[in-house]
Amino acid sequence: MIRLLRAQPELEYLFRHALAQDAAYSSLLKQDRKRLHLAVGEALEHLYPEQRDELAATLAYHFERAEVREKGIHYFTVAGDRARDGYANAEAVAFYRAAISQVEHAPGKATEQPEGWGEKLARLFESLADVLELTGQHEAAIDTYQQALTALAQLARPDRIEQARIHRKIGFVLTVNHQFAKAQQVWDQAEIVLDQPPSEPVLSEQANTWRREWIEIQVERIWNHYWQLDTDGMERAYEKVLPVMEQYGAPLQRARVLTGLCMMRFQRDRIVASDETLAVGRDALTAAMASGNLGVIFDTQFLLGLMHLIRRELGSAEENLQPAMRLAERSGDAIRESRCVNYLMTLARMRGDVAETRRYTAQVLNTAWAGQMVNYTAAAKASLAWIAWREGDLAEAREQGRASLELVKSVAAAQTKWTAIWPLIGVALAEQNLPEAVEYARTLLGPKQMRQPDEITAALEAAIAASEQNQIEEAVAKLNHAMNLAQEMGYL
Repeated sequence: MIRLLRAQPELEYLFRHALAQDAAYSSLLKQDRKRLHLAVGEALEHLYPEQRDELAATLAYHFERAEVREKGIHYFTVAGDRARDGYANAEAVAFYRAAISQVEHAPGKATEQPEGWGEKLARLFESLADVLELTGQHEAAIDTYQQALTALAQLARPDRIEQARIHRKIGFVLTVNHQFAKAQQVWDQAEIVLDQPPSEPVLSEQANTWRREWIEIQVERIWNHYWQLDTDGMERAYEKVLPVMEQYGAPLQRARVLTGLCMMRFQRDRIVASDETLAVGRDALTAAMASGNLGVIFDTQFLLGLMHLIRRELGSAEENLQPAMRLAERSGDAIRESRCVNYLMTLARMRGDVAETRRYTAQVLNTAWAGQMVNYTAAAKASLAWIAWREGDLAEAREQGRASLELVKSVAAAQTKWTAIWPLIGVALAEQNLPEAVEYARTLLGPKQMRQPDEITAALEAAIAASEQNQIEEAVAKLNHAMNLAQEMGYL
């Protein structure tokens, strides 16, 4: 270190300067430090009134050290909001936690702020939980939402719409973690808290806020049913929410409800996107763009990409999935990013691009997506099976394909087993194991699996029928024909 300082005198100056600064600061009495920080904070406010939001982090630091809690809370909150809006998620978490600490160290101040400190605390906990959930920290997010509810419950007149909103968000996190029944119970509680619309003019802002929250709860219920393959539940929820959305829904709600309608039809038709469903998806994207909400824009653009992918319109699929991926990366949203990576992997596979598929597969498996992303891990292993089959490694293809199917054995929404089954059929035929190949064909044609194109379905049904009649050569020929079709269409 001494030799380095002698070689670079400017480092010696900076090092000594930092030590001198720390020593001088430490020598000040606590009250003197507080007065200096207060003076600096007030001077910055006075000198740069138009830039206070930009200087929020610096102002928060000085007012925190000055123990001026009100201003410390305000500027830490502003700094957190700015960081969140700029998707600087780690910084947002730190700022919100600092603001919460300021509130918790300022007891007895409830009458000094118009909103009340309990309400401030609830909103800070909610904002913190939103960022934790965005970055995939699901358990921490639920705990923090619960703290927000506790803070609201301590108010003399808690806002029921805010309470319902937080319950809704908890239900969303539970759905991500496949706790479907528990999520529905939380939304039941949200509707109990929400109660009836406010007794105000029907078009008042309060009444509109109430209806928007009610619509959001119904949309979450639709998605919950989707992940359980419960099309009847989706249809009931959709029929309940549609009239309210059509009469009162803002573009955001319209986009969310139309997305739910697409997913309901998608599910009902066994993962087939008709022209009609695709048109609804385009309407959803238009509404999302009008709303300006990046999360909803992602959801609708991703959905369009997924529908084009299923329709084997690979160019259009990429035109939607890649922008959706950029939105997810920009926001740091772990769940949405995982969805894009998974289907970009499938897109590369359907194009027959082994190298690109391998790259995306590694990204799925090596990234710690928070939550129970079992389907995506299974899809990655299915892609490894496909790569191995393409490269002639039958043992590896069998191992990865079976591992994929094992992962989704207990997952309700596992309609894309084809990703693993096609390579496994290829392995079984290569090893002259007709009974195993036929059994995989039966699974592929199951009522809860993605519907295969008519030509492939006909070939598989003919193979199964031939096998049942012990027409071995005919069964093998039909299975080979099905495999050739699958390869031509991008499934194998």
